[in-house]
Amino acid sequence: MNPGTQYIIAGIKYCVPEFLVLLAALAACSSAPAQGLNGLAGLRGDTVSRALAELPKDRGRAGTIKFKIDSGPHAGVHRCEVLGRGLTSREPKPGWVKTRIGRAVVYYAPMDMPDGATIPGVYDLRNISPRDYEIEALDKAEELAGAEDFLARIKNPVPGPRPLYSGVFKHWYSRLNQAMPIDMIWAEGYQAGSQGEGRPVLERRPEPSSAEGQARMAKQLAAAPGYYRGPYGRSGFAIHTDQWEDPDRLADPAYAGRPELKDFRFRDTNGCLKVRPACLALLNEFVSEQAGQGRRAQVEVREKSGRSGQGFHFQPRLMQEYDGGYPAAPPYCATYQKGGKTLVFLAAEHGPASFDPVARLLHAVPPPQVVIVEMNHEHANNQAVVDAWAHEGESNFAAQTAYQLGIPVWGGELMPAEQIAEVLRLGRGFTLKDFEGFYVLRTLLSGRRSEKISRVVAEFSQEFGVSDPQQLFTEPGFRDWYREKNGKEFSPETCPRDEVWPQRGTALFSRKVGAARGWTTDARVGGLIADGLNRYDRVLVVYGAGHHVGQGPALERMLGKPRLDKCGEPSQMPPQPWTGCRYQGRTGFDDGISLDFSCGRCYVHEGRMRELRLAPGQECSVSRQERSGRGDIRDCLCVSCPAGQKYAFFEHGCD
Repeated sequence: MNPGTQYIIAGIKYCVPEFLVLLAALAACSSAPAQGLNGLAGLRGDTVSRALAELPKDRGRAGTIKFKIDSGPHAGVHRCEVLGRGLTSREPKPGWVKTRIGRAVVYYAPMDMPDGATIPGVYDLRNISPRDYEIEALDKAEELAGAEDFLARIKNPVPGPRPLYSGVFKHWYSRLNQAMPIDMIWAEGYQAGSQGEGRPVLERRPEPSSAEGQARMAKQLAAAPGYYRGPYGRSGFAIHTDQWEDPDRLADPAYAGRPELKDFRFRDTNGCLKVRPACLALLNEFVSEQAGQGRRAQVEVREKSGRSGQGFHFQPRLMQEYDGGYPAAPPYCATYQKGGKTLVFLAAEHGPASFDPVARLLHAVPPPQVVIVEMNHEHANNQAVVDAWAHEGESNFAAQTAYQLGIPVWGGELMPAEQIAEVLRLGRGFTLKDFEGFYVLRTLLSGRRSEKISRVVAEFSQEFGVSDPQQLFTEPGFRDWYREKNGKEFSPETCPRDEVWPQRGTALFSRKVGAARGWTTDARVGGLIADGLNRYDRVLVVYGAGHHVGQGPALERMLGKPRLDKCGEPSQMPPQPWTGCRYQGRTGFDDGISLDFSCGRCYVHEGRMRELRLAPGQECSVSRQERSGRGDIRDCLCVSCPAGQKYAFFEHGCD
């Protein structure tokens, strides 16, 4: 290899090194797909922007889809779960592949069969929008009764013919947002170098069994003459979602006990790619943005190597609820090692005290290969959000630092609608009203006691996608719920914060809901840990210490006893433009104040942290007026402290 060589992966130029440092060049190239591939030179003078969908060889597991939005409020790299297992059966069929989803045995159709597992390769993407498509509902007439919202969404906004055509099912549209399905068209000229190269491509037209079917085929061929030409003769690929997160379906007794409510992996895909509603909305934005710039939006589907049914498995049934104790004073690190794999669980104390351990662990030699943080998966994979909130806590700080170092970030928290789905599916007698009551109570007790309950209810409605007024509390309704469930009157002035803390063996109803919610998070994080160890050798988790306590027994069963320590000593840290010095304490004002100097930033904790970007030795010039009127804190000097000096607040400066 010579300097200036263009490294080509899957037929695309990812990197052009200025000089030959082979390992560094390859590392930079291999990280490119995770960062999004927008605005690349295509094969025919066009410009291509590409998402990457990685599916496990064992299609009983979910994969990931990554893409980048260039601008706007959702700018950044996004990563979310995706399914591509195709048509499934609970009974064995000739040629079908056996897998397990949890304890259930499932068989899925191989990729060379109609509606089989998603075929690796490159696909062009188009939003199935009524502005561009004539869209026809494929549901039976009786199934469309009461589906006015769905019919309105697929209706042409302006009369007149459309250049494209698609048939859709109403269950591809979620009521949680206005996301629409996405057409995936096999990009026959773009397969060179991808896993789609060499797959047989042929035309296989179906034989319509009715006049309606014949009319639909005629419309489809008029809009796209080569529509029925594809790999193995397959066609009709799409990225879509479903309605399993919708609160109405969750509360419908007709769907009680369905495995789709319990596990995303059970959802049907019929040869397409399936994502959750929030992810589909972001993919719609990606496709629209790139098309608006004259670019060709694509997705490359890859099948990851690896044998089915092998690796680490997390068993949520072994978890315990947090009981108020810790095996060591947070922040601490629990290091697990097994079979050449290392998991470091930073059991954090929320706030600046955990920033230094985070920085030390991420700058370790060798560094972690993936970081799991206490953020939802949409926010954790949106770099703009991470940068905006990096001062808000150790998980945001960890995500930002990992991005700077090129380390993948996974968010362990559930999205709002997923929280409802997981809490309700536990079958412990909780209802949607109980979850709403818990959320309103938790919000009021988290520093917003003077907030109007009606405003918090409106916030719940927006965040969790609950729009039915009959499902929402009024203020008297919330107080009635609290009195009935917790056995006393609600008082925002005297109600303690620990009424929403998850604790073992509690008699307080609101704590039981909190415990159920915490259990769902810990189960998800445990699954991500197992997935991370199956893919990488070194995994770092940055989560509150209570979560480590809850997951502890299951982690020990999977990995053995951990080693507990304080996450290394500052003296072991490589030279960095930051120090581990910090002052924490009280200033005589209402709140505890702490100052942390990390990576050239000064953090001031005022109930929430506020970031001040500073150079070493620069004055903070912090001014904070207490509501009690007892004075300001001004002109603090931030000084690097190799000799172990500390920072402190004084009314007239710092020592």
